[in-house]
Amino acid sequence: MRILAHLAILTAASWLVAAPAAAVGPYQIVDLGTLGGSESQAYAVNADGDVVGSASTADGHAHGFFYHAGTLTDVGTLPGGTFSVALAVNSDGLVVGYADTGAGDQHAIAWSAGLGLTDLGTLTGTTCSPDNQPCSIARGVSETGKIVGEAVNGTKRDAFVITAVGKPLTDVPGSTFKGGSPAILMGINSHDHAAGYFCPAKVKCNTSNVSLPTDPGYANVQGVYYSLSGTWYVLPPFSSGDTSVARAINESNQVVGGANTTPGGPLHAFLSNVTSPNRALVDLGSLGGPASIAYAINGAGEVVGSAQRPDGTSHAVLWEVTGEPPVDLESLVPAGSPWTSLDVATGINDAGLIVGWGVVAGHRHAFLMVPGNGTTTTTVPPGSTTTTTLAPASSCETAEAPAACFLRALHGALASAISAEVRGARLRRRLEAAINKAMFQVSAAGSDRERIRRLRAARRALRAFLATLRRGTKDGRIDASLARSLQALAESALAQLGLP
Repeated sequence: MRILAHLAILTAASWLVAAPAAAVGPYQIVDLGTLGGSESQAYAVNADGDVVGSASTADGHAHGFFYHAGTLTDVGTLPGGTFSVALAVNSDGLVVGYADTGAGDQHAIAWSAGLGLTDLGTLTGTTCSPDNQPCSIARGVSETGKIVGEAVNGTKRDAFVITAVGKPLTDVPGSTFKGGSPAILMGINSHDHAAGYFCPAKVKCNTSNVSLPTDPGYANVQGVYYSLSGTWYVLPPFSSGDTSVARAINESNQVVGGANTTPGGPLHAFLSNVTSPNRALVDLGSLGGPASIAYAINGAGEVVGSAQRPDGTSHAVLWEVTGEPPVDLESLVPAGSPWTSLDVATGINDAGLIVGWGVVAGHRHAFLMVPGNGTTTTTVPPGSTTTTTLAPASSCETAEAPAACFLRALHGALASAISAEVRGARLRRRLEAAINKAMFQVSAAGSDRERIRRLRAARRALRAFLATLRRGTKDGRIDASLARSLQALAESALAQLGLP
């Protein structure tokens, strides 16, 4: 059971991965820095571009962090504890993960700027011991505040659901899926649909390598889709394999993860639409090496993870279009960047912002990739801020109100674009870059409460625009009518900002 304690943190070992494909980018890369130590990893990004992960402190301990608008905040530790890890975050800024207690146990946690750090506890009647840590881990949180994860239950390890912070853990044992132990839920969407994996009942099951997909040894692990209403489906492995591990689910009930093609073999990244009749897995491919794994999927169906090259090196990757080879994100690093590798991509939001970790100046650091030209920046310890230097692509960079300037530029581009232009990749990328720049500027707005409310509404409109644009351009359905609706969304954003 001890090995399960390590499943909450993905390791950037030599197995991780991606191969160049369609033209994507460029991106600006933000170095999220550390909490005073030398290393950090990012695990998730929410709709607003807030990032969570783990970073070392000056005393060498790992603490969870929350990154917002250039500021890295230490989520802290439980009383008497020394470490914490932040694994997921929703758009309300509710962060979940796990931390140690003064008694030496490890418990699921929740954190927000308003509530601080909360111990979510364990399953009723659980006795924790050094051999069954972590006693509980919160792995996913929905937009409605529901939390999923895993926890010790006697001699077993079961999945759990929490309906709200302050509510008890509700047991979801492997027997729910006609399985055994362990049973783990990794993510949940706003429709109360979750994804994870379990060990079938009365079958020897090896889960010790679920974060090391190129290592042999998997046996009979089964991916699962689970609705809190009680409906569930097993996500069968590839026809010649014996294992599937579901890592994430989006709002359209698309699930991603890894599955092997030979018993005990390395994993291949997969995508499955659980609403389809057979819920078959689609192999997303790698960078020419034997292994890959998918860690996150956004509302547009874009997937990120890690994939292996033939030489055994692993790179962070983006599967932008199902059926096409993955994009090696390292190939998008701006010239002259201090980043020497991008190893793992763990999260992507609907605006196309990507998080993960790589190596910069000889140290593993968390990164945030933003579509659009720019330079690398660094975040320093909590309470400090970082300035994202944008490429001088327009006069908005020096405008008195840059957010308003970018939004006006977006409005003008949409108003003048005809259908064919909107479909064009060049305009799409230009608009994406402008939107993401505007979102960053909006994130740094003043503290007036009404101003913040209006700016958040503007960001929601911008995100809706971007998601619609991406869907339409991918399947070629952008026409004059849809272009007008996109223009209306941009106008809504301007109106929310109180602009003419």
